[in-house]
Amino acid sequence: MDLSEKKPIPELSKRLKQTLLFIAWYFYENSYYPTQLEIARGIGLSKKTNSAAGYVEPLIKKGFLSRTNETGKRKLRLTPLADLVLNETDIQNYAKLNKKR
Repeated sequence: MDLSEKKPIPELSKRLKQTLLFIAWYFYENSYYPTQLEIARGIGLSKKTNSAAGYVEPLIKKGFLSRTNETGKRKLRLTPLADLVLNETDIQNYAKLNKKR
């Protein structure tokens, strides 16, 4: 990879970063990715699946998430770009906060 062609990391709003962190934490805890309904519930949205799309789609467009061609509900995947924004300490701290709830 030519470093001279490296693009800057896209900016994330606080809410998008929280959504990305939830997805990473969920994978860390369960070893599989959340569904859109689980994301909506996890970030405090209504139980409607499409409500999470307002947060997931921008993360896909910015390159932090990708969608697989597999069948089923668990098609989201973190990308290497997400690894640049989140670190294991962030995810572990998020896990500690959620266990206290």
